[in-house]
Amino acid sequence: MHCLYCVYLTTYAGTKLPKFYVGSSSIKNVENGYKGSVSSKEFRAIWLTELTSHPELFSTQIISKHATREEALLAERDYQLVNNVVRNENFINKALAQPTGFFGMNVAGAANPMFGANRTGETHKGGENISIALKAKYASGELDHQRQESSNRMSRENPSQNPKIMNKLKKKWKATGRGVGESNGMFGKVGKLRGKKLYTNGLETKAFMLNNQPPGWVLGRLKQK
Repeated sequence: MHCLYCVYLTTYAGTKLPKFYVGSSSIKNVENGYKGSVSSKEFRAIWLTELTSHPELFSTQIISKHATREEALLAERDYQLVNNVVRNENFINKALAQPTGFFGMNVAGAANPMFGANRTGETHKGGENISIALKAKYASGELDHQRQESSNRMSRENPSQNPKIMNKLKKKWKATGRGVGESNGMFGKVGKLRGKKLYTNGLETKAFMLNNQPPGWVLGRLKQK
């Protein structure tokens, strides 16, 4: 079995944080020095400061290897459950990993990582305001499993595929006037797909003006396997 992913245990030898942090990532990331990403409000700032100022205090070892990210996440969760990491004072973790997200961490009010943050002046055009650090994480593949699991979750739990949920939402929108007239985000605008049709080349789906598609493209969507 060819393994690309792993569960790792990072040990901290300093005095400002609990001793252990357990997580999952690609084997390549860990072998290249990745120690983990702490997101809890309680420890995140200290973790980043210590990791930058005293990297010699951190050591990471792979404790299990897996063929897929989902298998690694499941193994990570099992390890966390056995050690009760959320309530164990020896662990930095404040949440339990799940293939469909995270649970166990209080993110209400002041415990939320964005509590009190000033976002005035930010723009959201094409990711212009994404931090260099976040771009680096995406480029490294460190967040691939989160994006993939988010995509899988939306495929399984997409409300647009549930008639009961959609009917309930439509009634609510009609009653409140949401999305009607000028409150509709597309009011007065011309959709980018206007006059276009969806074509597939067997590998992907794109929109082209009718009968102006490149050679090898045919009408229709790429069928999901």
